[in-house]
This record gives sequence, structure tokens and C-alpha cells, in this order.
Amino acid sequence: MKPRKENSTLSSEVVKYLTGRGYRQKEIAKLLNVDDSFISHVVKGKRNFTLDHLEQLARTQGTTLPELLALATPMETVPPKLREGYELFLKGLRDLTQLREHAREAEVVEVGK
Repeated sequence: MKPRKENSTLSSEVVKYLTGRGYRQKEIAKLLNVDDSFISHVVKGKRNFTLDHLEQLARTQGTTLPELLALATPMETVPPKLREGYELFLKGLRDLTQLREHAREAEVVEVGK
């Protein structure tokens, strides 16, 4: 496996994934009930999330912890011979996430009738 770039950690990759989905660091801090500076330290690779933090973030995304970690894993860290299969796996996870979002939206419409 290719090493992550300096200061890159699983926790920092999760933050990068969430910011790519439109969250600001301040919002991530609020979701976890931590100080903004904690998230800043996570991004810099100086602090890490606890398992509880990661599970909480997964719940806020309507996903499981393994799914969140898979989605946050940079492709360049996956061995080249496994990338094609990993890409298919990620596509399936993204499709599943979209289905869950549509189901939640349909639920809200149904309740609002």
C-alpha cells in the first residue's frame, strides 16, 4: 500500500471527505460537540477521532462506520491491482447512499401528507 502523504491520517481523510460533501470544519465540530480547534488539529494530523467520533459521523451521514471509512479512503492508498474492484465497491456504496437519501426524502413527504 502506498503511504499517505505526511500528516495525512484516517481521521483527516474523513474530514476531507465530509468537507467534499459540503460540510465546513465548524459544522463537523458541532456534530461531534467538540471545539473547532480539535477539528483543525485533526486536519493537520496532530489529533485523531475516537471510535465514538467516527461512529457518530457515520450516523450523521446515514451510513455505517465501515462505509464511511471506505468512502473516505483515498484511491491512491489502494494497491493498484485492487483498484478496479475497489472502484466498483465504492460505486455500490454511493448508490446505496443515494437510495437511503431518497428513502428518507420519501418518508418525510409521506409524514407531511
